[in-house]
Amino acid sequence: MISETMQPPQMIQHTAIGFAFILVMGTAAQAAVTISSDPTKNMKCAHGVCSPTARDAVLNAVDLANMLASSDVKIKTGNGALDIAVVSSFSWTSGSRLTLDAQINVAFVAPVDVAGIGSVTILTNDGGTGGDLAFAGGGQLGFRDMSSSLNLNGGNYMLVNDIATLAHAIALNPSGLFALANHYNASVDGTYSNSPIASFSGTFEGLGNTISNLTLADIKSKKGVVNNIGLFATSSGTIRDINLVNAKVTAGGRFDIWAGTLVGYNKGTVLQASATGEMGEVHPATVGGLVGGNEGQIVRCNAATNITDVLTMGGLVGQNRASGLIAQSHADGILNGSLQYANEVGGLVGINWDTTSTITLSYSTATVQGSEFVGGLVGVNHGIVSLSFSQGAVLGSHDQVGGLIGINGGPVANSYSVGPVTGGHQTVVGGLIGETFDSSNVSQAYAAGPITVDDPIFLGGVAGHDHSGTGVFTNTYWDMTSTGVADPSEGVGGTPNDPGVTGLTNKQFKYALPAGFDHSVWGRKKVINGGLPYLRDNPPP
Repeated sequence: MISETMQPPQMIQHTAIGFAFILVMGTAAQAAVTISSDPTKNMKCAHGVCSPTARDAVLNAVDLANMLASSDVKIKTGNGALDIAVVSSFSWTSGSRLTLDAQINVAFVAPVDVAGIGSVTILTNDGGTGGDLAFAGGGQLGFRDMSSSLNLNGGNYMLVNDIATLAHAIALNPSGLFALANHYNASVDGTYSNSPIASFSGTFEGLGNTISNLTLADIKSKKGVVNNIGLFATSSGTIRDINLVNAKVTAGGRFDIWAGTLVGYNKGTVLQASATGEMGEVHPATVGGLVGGNEGQIVRCNAATNITDVLTMGGLVGQNRASGLIAQSHADGILNGSLQYANEVGGLVGINWDTTSTITLSYSTATVQGSEFVGGLVGVNHGIVSLSFSQGAVLGSHDQVGGLIGINGGPVANSYSVGPVTGGHQTVVGGLIGETFDSSNVSQAYAAGPITVDDPIFLGGVAGHDHSGTGVFTNTYWDMTSTGVADPSEGVGGTPNDPGVTGLTNKQFKYALPAGFDHSVWGRKKVINGGLPYLRDNPPP
């Protein structure tokens, strides 16, 4: 599993998904064997093995399909080519095996169809480190025959083509290796009244495939029991490369619930997963657009899930619990906590739980509305937030409303907010943070979204209020022009001229990076982020 010790935030970017997205955006791949519609070049194929003769090599997809029609084919890296990228579709109907053997990454950005009884072997990090298998831009691997063989890095995976088969297989072998063989439309399943998969400790590989129209409703919750709701109720294993589309989770019952479209409560790893859909009417509950509660690792994931009237909600994760890590992930959608009890509402995470809970290299573009403790990225933060930002509109009707974080009691570094912030009558509102508490430490950060509030209790360009008076700010700024907080003494509401907090004009922000901002971390270009500073390793969409 990925950990901060193994891969600190500065290194997380250098992984397979970044490689795949470069290809999606059309940038020429370097140091790779590319399977594409272009003519074969710099490749030598003999006796069923194809190897590059230069660092930039191409194997024509039709040429490859023709070879597979009659024999097994192994594609290797070498001579400076480190990765294998599939950028054009192909298929074969024979029983031949395709082997993709890469020194670092294997990435699919186009569909591959094993149309007969053929087999696939994929090896990553064969002689290298830091690589992975990735699917992006519509890339997926599909199998039509469930008797086909799939081997990933030495593990033999059972192929399944529907939820019922997957759930039955996992019930028999919770720690096994399973892969979704193709896209699956779950509308034929009807409505689930319980999570299809209760507990999982193995590896589920989605192969870039999609499960659409999964519906969970009328869940039978029990008093005195924490009820986990999702495709997977609880997971301590690895769930990866799976997309949920139009998932619906509603009516959870009267008792405590952790609910997510993919996983109710995660203790393992969720990697390169996504979800869209709707969630609501789950009371009382902690709800996340992808995962309800997390004390594992969620990396390179995203959700665009609309969530309505839940106690604690986050666009991606409801609560990031002790030791939880969220990295390189983002959320969109609408979080509509219009009722008075909709507290702890964050565009990405509702609550970042304690000093061991980490959010890094992540962002939210979600529209966020709640009662109190409402933030564009996090509702309540007691953990670590770094290299992250929020862009969506934030509305808090009762109290503690911030463009990035509603209420903060942890370290926040190299982060910003540019979305509009609106507070209700007599609220505490800040451009970056609504209110700070004892362990709040904010550095190299800024707020630039317009602020609107009716007769505020406290209002600040950076923070609405420093509750204990012990909050620390270092090289923290707000845009006096765009926020509308034009008094340079009002960086922190109720604490005039708080040290470490500085107001700049919009022109000053766009002229140069603010003092104390590291040029290796921050960039500034007219065509990015409206000319405002942006994070080099986490640029805005």
